[in-house]
Amino acid sequence: MKIFDPLNIELKKQVLVQASAGTGKTHTITSLFTRLVCEGYFVDSILVVTFTEAASAELKHRIRNRLVSALNFFENINKPKYYDNNDFASYLFKGLKHDIQRKKLRLKTAIACFDEASIMTIHSFCLQILKENAFESRTLFNVKLTSDSLSVIREIVFDFTSIEINNLDPFFLKFLKLRNFKIKNFISILEKVLSRPFINIIPKNVLFQDVSREYKEISLKISNILKYQEQDIINIFLTHKGINKRSYSKKNVPKWLKSAKNHVLKSNYIFNMTEKGDSLYKFTCSRLMEKNKKDIDVPKHDFFDLCEKILKLSNILEKNILAIKLKFINFAVKELKKQKENLGICFFDDLINTLANALEGKQGRILLSQIRKKYLAGLIDEFQDTDQRQYSIFSKIFFNNSLSSFFMIGDPKQAIYGFRGGDIFAYLKACKDTNKRVYTLQENWRSDPLLVNSVNKLFLKKHNPFIFKDIEFYPVQTPESAENRLMKNNKKASSLQILFINSKNQVTNQDQNIDKDKQGFIKKSWLEKNISLITAQDIAGLLLSNYQLKKEKLLQKIMPQDIAVLVRTNIQAENINKALGELGIPSCLLKTSSVFDSKEAQDIADFLCAVLEPENLGFLRASLTSNLFGFLGNDILNLNQDKDFLNKLQELFRNFKDIWEQKGFSIMIQKMFHSNEALSETKDCINQRSLTNYYHIAELVSHAEILNHFSPPLLLKWFINQQNPEMREEYSDELRLENDKKGVAIVTIHKSKGLEYPIVYLPYMWEGNSNLSKQDYAFFHDHNNMETLDLGSEKKESSKKQALLEQQAEDTRILYVAITRAACFCKIFWGCFKSVENSALGRILHNNGDFSEKIMMNDIRQLQQQTNNGITLEIYEPLTNFLFLDNLNTKKEKFKNKKFTMDIVQDWRFSSFSQISATSEISIIKNTMENEFFNKTDNINLPDKEIKNLSDLNFVSSGSEITLIDFPRGAEAGDFFHNIFENLDFQAQEDEIIELVKSRLIKFGLEKNKWINCVKKSFLEIINTQLLKNHSDFLGSDFSLRQIKNDYRFNEMEFLFPFKSILKQVFADVFKKYMNNPVADMYAQKILNLELNSFKGYMKGFIDLVFRFQNKWYIVDYKSNFLGNIYGDYSDDAINNAMMEHHYFLQYHIYVIALYKYLKFRIKDYNYNTDFGGVLYLFIRGMHPKCEKDFGIFYDKPCFTLIEKLLKSFDK
Repeated sequence: MKIFDPLNIELKKQVLVQASAGTGKTHTITSLFTRLVCEGYFVDSILVVTFTEAASAELKHRIRNRLVSALNFFENINKPKYYDNNDFASYLFKGLKHDIQRKKLRLKTAIACFDEASIMTIHSFCLQILKENAFESRTLFNVKLTSDSLSVIREIVFDFTSIEINNLDPFFLKFLKLRNFKIKNFISILEKVLSRPFINIIPKNVLFQDVSREYKEISLKISNILKYQEQDIINIFLTHKGINKRSYSKKNVPKWLKSAKNHVLKSNYIFNMTEKGDSLYKFTCSRLMEKNKKDIDVPKHDFFDLCEKILKLSNILEKNILAIKLKFINFAVKELKKQKENLGICFFDDLINTLANALEGKQGRILLSQIRKKYLAGLIDEFQDTDQRQYSIFSKIFFNNSLSSFFMIGDPKQAIYGFRGGDIFAYLKACKDTNKRVYTLQENWRSDPLLVNSVNKLFLKKHNPFIFKDIEFYPVQTPESAENRLMKNNKKASSLQILFINSKNQVTNQDQNIDKDKQGFIKKSWLEKNISLITAQDIAGLLLSNYQLKKEKLLQKIMPQDIAVLVRTNIQAENINKALGELGIPSCLLKTSSVFDSKEAQDIADFLCAVLEPENLGFLRASLTSNLFGFLGNDILNLNQDKDFLNKLQELFRNFKDIWEQKGFSIMIQKMFHSNEALSETKDCINQRSLTNYYHIAELVSHAEILNHFSPPLLLKWFINQQNPEMREEYSDELRLENDKKGVAIVTIHKSKGLEYPIVYLPYMWEGNSNLSKQDYAFFHDHNNMETLDLGSEKKESSKKQALLEQQAEDTRILYVAITRAACFCKIFWGCFKSVENSALGRILHNNGDFSEKIMMNDIRQLQQQTNNGITLEIYEPLTNFLFLDNLNTKKEKFKNKKFTMDIVQDWRFSSFSQISATSEISIIKNTMENEFFNKTDNINLPDKEIKNLSDLNFVSSGSEITLIDFPRGAEAGDFFHNIFENLDFQAQEDEIIELVKSRLIKFGLEKNKWINCVKKSFLEIINTQLLKNHSDFLGSDFSLRQIKNDYRFNEMEFLFPFKSILKQVFADVFKKYMNNPVADMYAQKILNLELNSFKGYMKGFIDLVFRFQNKWYIVDYKSNFLGNIYGDYSDDAINNAMMEHHYFLQYHIYVIALYKYLKFRIKDYNYNTDFGGVLYLFIRGMHPKCEKDFGIFYDKPCFTLIEKLLKSFDK
């Protein structure tokens, strides 16, 4: 393969550059970009595409620095030594004087205009093209780009399950349950299908056959035969000469028949008709034929024929599952398109597919012409991670275009992102399309010469190591200036060490033998338990050894930050981190996972459950035993004996609950973090990783509370949903890094790509990928390299073999990426392990297929000789009696509370109605239904009869049942109704109301099909109820919510106004004297029961609705309180009691004052008496348009004297 020279290559070509690990891929891109600029290309005409935002930002930085560096050559033109040995300087000063000056000017222009450079991700590129060419691409202007596709897909799954699955025969549903088949488990497959619109799905069609009835009838016949003819069947096997008597022995046949008899007697029993399944399979004609001598007829009996029929019906049931999968995919594709159109959204993959389709469409030529005019050159970074659709876009733009320069830079040996959509076959297609214009970079600038040579020898050991013949391994070299930086006793040390764990050894520091299976392989379960400890101890040994690293030309001691441990999974990362921590070695996890999957998330969840229900001792104990509080087993036992201490802890959690309800989650969680009982007390079991997670979780939960206005129970439900990956929303929940400057880096191999470390440990390369064998589907590429999904075709086994081959190829690429992260030294843990024969390294190291310990060690010793001890074999020896903390001279950080000595003046604060009313005794006995809302909604059953149809009556009596009688109650129900009222156009048509109600039922986790009719009917009743039809001021007027236009509404009107004091005695006196209500005296006394000290500050809050009707302003507050089952329970007296009990009287007077201040400021000559209409509290459960009385409606217009008195009290 030709060596690529970016300074001399012909530019107007389409070229593929294979850049092996460490060979300077980014340097090559920056060189090409700078050369293009010097040749006259403007920065905005050079398209540079990479695949992540971080890589794009890094590339921008590197390219700009390269341009500046090139310009600096001209500034040092009188210093020949500055550029004598620099190839790029030679290029810059090549040519006539005016050519050199032109290059200098072009560089200056490029730097000045660099903000216009087109360096972006593939998605940003597609989005930009679609926006700039909306007509040619036929895309909508106002489509919203979103990354949260899961929420839409989950709704589609729910709809399909409700429409297609739930109505199937109960017998077949039972079969689906036995097969553990759930449509939601099919989501990961669906996502791949949706992101690949041209994927080939086989088989194409499978007919669903309902055989449930036939299956049950045959089972009944089998039952009758076994009941009366069991001995006849036994005699057949005893006397038949052709049947294999070893298989059908005197002992087995009666036992199998008894088992089948027991099963068939069970109602609707479904047999597992496989060799290892139910015994009935043993009596099928198919199986008898296998076990019968060829020259003798198979034994005959109706029982055997019936068993064969059951086998065939079982196969049909299996095909029915396949039919459902295919139907679901078709349903999901159509429904997703409809949903995206209705919601006006698109996903990131849609950008690529839309642009690709546009280039292939009717306006494709025009669009292509526009793109080619804009971009004259293209540089694609990490090209091996592209896919077929992305490649089709680039090839259309830059191929078959004599004026374009196009360079695809990548390394097929590092294509490891298949799970994310990367397709190595797109790279292989590009190899063919470039007509063999494939180049390579030959020199490795990252790794030491000895390590580079060792990697070369390792991969050359096997012919075609990367499986696909078009991905060849070309050995690389190192520059002459490279040197080996790892030294031992001032001598060059081995660069690639294989630590062989002999099965005859004992485990590390315990008197326990290594666990082996019957074949002599070390068991995977033993390895998973011990390999992390072995790794940690070996790292400790290295840190304490006489190994040294040359850093900045000086030999220095190896430090933890020089080391990285690369793993395959997050669980492995956790195990390594724990093992290192136990030895006192600092470490840092750099894993890609959600903080909601961490142990700290469960600690927070347990804490929040205990806060909401302090009386629940189970919740309380779970929280106390977490790292937040650090209780041990003995502490919990003592807690059961010490009731006073238990009461003290419960009171602490009650206080947390009060703070949460009054001041919000953020203040509450910080209060807990800094309390004497929590983190500050448990400092010894909290490390920096845990602290980082705790504060990250607190930030995310606080953000969700503010964004969604969640009450505490709803916030807890949201948090628990985030712990479930299938329910998780798109949040910035990736684990954050703690301080990693002085620790061993623990990182997944996928995450490590593009990084380098002086020393790399690989403890898990022996693992073979066994997941494919367990899957009932296969993703693979057919003979035309077309992506194919086989869900269960007749060629499924062949499909699985191809899928396995592709997986093995990717495993080899993962191995290559892992080893080449090392700059100086790499250590691999090896041995006669279970599954080592299926691993990529196993296939390369031991290509003779012999995995006995002796042969395996000989294979490694041969490599050791070939590499002149570059690769070495080390036999594992257990180490004992470690105390690395002291040896490493590191001290564990101790946390200490800083004493606070200042006085805090607490008579100034922000307040609200909720905070004031929460100090009442009513806050202690809040409705317990608040915490049970979402736990019980799924168990609520609607009555057998339909909701009473009252539409035909002229009136509704006080004894009639309310429409919402069965609807859940509590604070969350209030949030649900408020959300609909806030977004509902009161003049909307019925179908618009239905769509809004549907979306909110889903958002709040309520069953759409169960509640849609009930809630829709209720909202129509509420907005059509005439308000105050019996009030003297409104007689004969058509006054309902339906009459209020959107233009005359303020939804959730926020207010904030200052006050100098709040005195409850003044409030009580004013209400008693001026409030026009029969319960005024009683409520005045209730005001005095508030535990409210005088304070000053700001009053804040939200008014549900402020509207203007017939030139008057009104305040509306929606109440979902459940006062009873019938409309009569929502009478004036009942509502007055509710208004008093919950301090709603105080609430609406605060609202009136807030609105008065606002309108007085905004409206000239505003007059309270003539311009203010009053306050309406709508108890929505009790409202109906045909009620004779104003059930469910509270109205008041406080006299202006009362308002004046309250205003003055606020200003005192």
